[in-house]
Amino acid sequence: MMGVDFRIPRAPDWPWLAATFRDTGLFWPGQSIEDAAQRLRGGLAYLATPYSQLARDGAGSWNRNASDGAVDLAACWSAWFAMDGVMAASPVVLSASMVHAMGPETVDPFDQVFWARWCQPLLAVSSAVAVPMVEGWSESRGVWRACCYAARHQRPVVLMVQP
Repeated sequence: MMGVDFRIPRAPDWPWLAATFRDTGLFWPGQSIEDAAQRLRGGLAYLATPYSQLARDGAGSWNRNASDGAVDLAACWSAWFAMDGVMAASPVVLSASMVHAMGPETVDPFDQVFWARWCQPLLAVSSAVAVPMVEGWSESRGVWRACCYAARHQRPVVLMVQP
């Protein structure tokens, strides 16, 4: 993608990302999980789902029940992929388990710098980024960063509709 301007917007800007991917064949919006699985078999997919905005209570504080819901959502997508023969690794499932085990006082669930650094090795070895278009996906900075990383490294981004 020579000549592409990678001054990535800080806030999610999906039209910018679609324009960046134009003519690359690497941006697949509106896919069913079956179609996504067909495209992603044989590689490791980074399953990017929202967490921070879903794991809060009405006052904006971390909430274990809300966190469980975000984890369950990501785990379901991982399971659907597994049943279709795709390894889709969810950093939300892994990281929230650490927060649940240690407590939010020990492992801050909303420390964006910490979690971006922690997720980076998994993102670096993934062959694609898979994004379920679930509540909060388009506003999530974590989902946005994963997709921009894929664009910068010429890896596919698959946006999937609910099964």
